Amino acid sequence: MPHEGDNKAASGAGADRFEVGPPPRWVHGFKAAPPQVDRALDGGAPTDLLLLDHQLFPAKAARYQRRALRVNNAQGVEAHSQVGLDFDPAAERLVLHSVRVWRDGKAGERADRDRFRLIQREPQLERQIFDGRLSALTLLEDVRAGDIIDIAATHFTDAAGLRERFSEAVPTALPVALQRWSLSVIAEGGSELRWTVPAGLPDAEEREVKPGWKLHRWRREDVAASEPEPNAPGWHLQGSAVEFTDFAGWAEVGAWVAGLWGKPEPPADLKEIARGIAAEAGDDPLARTERAFAFVRDEVRYLGLGGGIGSLKPHPPAEVLRRRFGDCKDKALLLTLLLRLLKVPATPVLVNTVAGRAARQMLPSPGAFDHVLVCTRPGGRTLWADPTRRGATAPLTEQAPPPFGSGLPVSAKATSLVTIPSPPADASLLVVRDHFQIKHPDRPVALEIRVSGEGVEAERLRELVGTLGRSKYRELRTAQLQEFYPRANAVGDWLFATDAADGSGEILEHYEIADFALKGGDGERATPFGPRSIYSRFPGVPDEADRRSPWALPYPCRVRHEIHFDLPFDLPAEEQEREIDSAAFGFRSQITVGGRSMDATYRYWSKRDHVPIDALATFRADAEEMGKAAGQLLRFPNSPDLYALPDGPVRRPPRRGKAGLVAACAAALVGLAIAGGKLMLEPGGGSLRGSGRQAPPQGAGALAAPARPEFRPVFGDGPTAAGADPATGSPRLGLPPRPRPGPPADSDGFTALFEGRSPESDDAGFRGSLLESPSGPIKPSQPDDPAGLDLSLDL
Repeated sequence: MPHEGDNKAASGAGADRFEVGPPPRWVHGFKAAPPQVDRALDGGAPTDLLLLDHQLFPAKAARYQRRALRVNNAQGVEAHSQVGLDFDPAAERLVLHSVRVWRDGKAGERADRDRFRLIQREPQLERQIFDGRLSALTLLEDVRAGDIIDIAATHFTDAAGLRERFSEAVPTALPVALQRWSLSVIAEGGSELRWTVPAGLPDAEEREVKPGWKLHRWRREDVAASEPEPNAPGWHLQGSAVEFTDFAGWAEVGAWVAGLWGKPEPPADLKEIARGIAAEAGDDPLARTERAFAFVRDEVRYLGLGGGIGSLKPHPPAEVLRRRFGDCKDKALLLTLLLRLLKVPATPVLVNTVAGRAARQMLPSPGAFDHVLVCTRPGGRTLWADPTRRGATAPLTEQAPPPFGSGLPVSAKATSLVTIPSPPADASLLVVRDHFQIKHPDRPVALEIRVSGEGVEAERLRELVGTLGRSKYRELRTAQLQEFYPRANAVGDWLFATDAADGSGEILEHYEIADFALKGGDGERATPFGPRSIYSRFPGVPDEADRRSPWALPYPCRVRHEIHFDLPFDLPAEEQEREIDSAAFGFRSQITVGGRSMDATYRYWSKRDHVPIDALATFRADAEEMGKAAGQLLRFPNSPDLYALPDGPVRRPPRRGKAGLVAACAAALVGLAIAGGKLMLEPGGGSLRGSGRQAPPQGAGALAAPARPEFRPVFGDGPTAAGADPATGSPRLGLPPRPRPGPPADSDGFTALFEGRSPESDDAGFRGSLLESPSGPIKPSQPDDPAGLDLSLDL
């Protein structure tokens, strides 16, 4: 951190875009002291948020924010003695007005520009995204418990093409308690600025600040913390916010973005590529489309370069083709131009990858989107292409439409949002086959796992291997299996067949498991088993009694998990079947035993992408029944001379009577306890008895079963939700215009004042939002049918 006398601290790139100065004349209340309290606002938390003041001046493209917080103990002091302010030097000018530390009613000013250092942190570097944002950082000296840290600054958007329009969403519900919240906007007479106000917010105070200019101000006192509920569908907009926009409708947004994109001329190199594709594919428009998509997907690597107008406007196609990299806008534009050269209709379409169809409930704004697809129609068939998805190697005709619900064509002639059809229920299939070879319960067990996928699951598998590499993938999968069998280790050569031309994928994994069977207090041995892949796809059930949001389900989602055991003794023939037909999902299990083998097959499929609030009780009961049918214990008879040693004899165990699964091995059904949104295995159901694979209690024959393993691949590089200050919900001043509140990111629920970037977004300018308009959804004009969309329109 900079120290006193470090005159170079604020030098370097972007230094002229950061300054210390007084607030603009239109800012009010700057000199007032923050409110004082004698109590903790949030149960003695390390920090209390006392004041959050937003002031917007759309005519000047300016956003002022002031925040005051009290540090209550050493933890709070440590977390907030470092002050950071984020800004985009390519689009914004940041003016810091004050960093005051209040103690005993007196303020000490710490806003010394020479003590600030500008740092380009690039938090999304590992995802190949460079946004160019800078952080102005300083370290506060002499901060003590009980002090109030009071920071105020203004972001001025001054990039041509951005300062002319205004949109913003200011959260009113925050995940931390707040003593005083206020929002002001100065609206110019005759301007097109519109806003929506959430239910429960007091009416705005209004006064004329000068002829033709009116100040609107909303205030709240003693605001309780409001955490977003977990696992809600992206389209279910949680929280509340005041939204602003000066766009009259979605058609105006589409035309404005199209104006930024311009009408680029296809470069000569692209025309040459088009001639080569045409020569290979002939006159077949579908073959031309497939080859064009494969070229942009594979030959132009993904690399996000945001910042300034570049967060909304693609780079010139000739530059993208020369560099052979680009972000979602660059690749979408390049694919669109290539398809049009091949006489295939195509147009870019803006989408929201999290809120999806809920974009219709937002006020029209470019900030309602965070990604770009290409809609094309070869031979009259509508296809949706995402050239940033490396794993999407299946033919476009076999790829399901992306689950985004709606989008906005980048076209001067677009009239409204268009509907993106929902993926069919059979668009995805994960198949996992376990083969256990058990020669003796006290000896290592060989396990072969064959993992394959179709549709979306195949894409996930390819992306996971492509992102991690084969060795890291092997380490990840071994660690996941060890959560179920701690002494499991990868062995031998694994077979990777994830580059099939038809888009399918398959991996053959080999393990050796020591201590496969656990011993109970009476010497009996048993091992748990179950469909781990289904556990990972099923989100559990909510534990909130008064939940206000639907419960999200992965959709489309189909899983088939097969488990085969080679046993060291003979068993009589037995068969068991179980089926659960829930309104939200289906489940079927079939277990067959005979001779020296046992086979278990489990099938799971989701029927919709959520469980309605009024159906949660039924869903919980159905999930508990599925848990009882999914988890089992395989018990080994307690006879030391029973099992075959290598090349030794095999004896049939005595029939012991039915005990759940099969009579001969007395396999007991194991319930799935539902707690905290996770599935846990426990003998016979009931409450959770800890986590992890546990040894049985001494002196008891029962075996405690393990928590469900984490079999959750991390995949994909597409953008997700927009960001805001994770603790306060405060938007970053300036771009993007649509932040959303999020959960606390650090120990006491606060982060740096002006941080609000989205760590998941593809491009800084296209950002999603989870903010609702409780005053009622904005009703757009009748959505276009994609089949009727003119894809040959100029940008």
